[in-house]
Amino acid sequence: MRVIDALYASAADLKKSMVPAFIMAWADYTHLHKRTLLGPAWNFLGYLFWVAGIYFFGRNFVGAGDDNYFSYITVGVAVWTALVAGIMNGATCYIRKTGIISSLPFSLNTYNLSSAILSTLYYIQYILLSALLLLCNDFHAYSSFDPILMFSSVGLFFVFSYLLSFTLGPIATKFRDILPMLEGFLRVMFFATPVFWRPNGESFLVKLNEYNPLNQFINISRSSLDSNMEYSLLVTIVYLLILILTSLISNFLTKRKIYYWL
Repeated sequence: MRVIDALYASAADLKKSMVPAFIMAWADYTHLHKRTLLGPAWNFLGYLFWVAGIYFFGRNFVGAGDDNYFSYITVGVAVWTALVAGIMNGATCYIRKTGIISSLPFSLNTYNLSSAILSTLYYIQYILLSALLLLCNDFHAYSSFDPILMFSSVGLFFVFSYLLSFTLGPIATKFRDILPMLEGFLRVMFFATPVFWRPNGESFLVKLNEYNPLNQFINISRSSLDSNMEYSLLVTIVYLLILILTSLISNFLTKRKIYYWL
């Protein structure tokens, strides 16, 4: 009965936190380009420059010369950018809101939810930008994607971001050295994950990426460009189940300590 009561209490708290969490997330999202000349157009320009640079590098130095390479990196860069934002937002979900946490009577779940909503907004933004870029460049490549599968990954991304904030948020709040370490780790993972290179052959790195959750999530968003979609979905769901367990444990052990650590 205690477990059921706890679940009911958590569901009620989640429902109550939705409106303030969305307001906070939207404020963070719109504040990014405040007082800029181009506003949200910077999102597209920054993404376009990155895709163009990686495309030039891949074609001339990595030897990725197949016809689908532009489509491959267009989606890969979009999803990778959103994943990094989701991971860093989850790790800083309490630290970024220190002043609000100490002054407003919202539950901590509000800040986890706000972080997940913000990350999902970024994910939707980059998916739309990648679809627009594919449509402008090559309609055939765009039509080869499964839009239902691509955009249904939004739900998976939201759950991933929400659960990750419960795991990384408390750790990064107590141990502030985690954030620069995490940033360095993600920089290395960008080159280790098949964002701009294709996992061909039987090398150790290729085999390692079979269990890389970041790679598998990118494969889901790439939809029909990846022939092993069922495996990617399976690995992603397994990692989500692990995140559910770690988030429950982390929330139980650290919920009352967050205020002290801040």
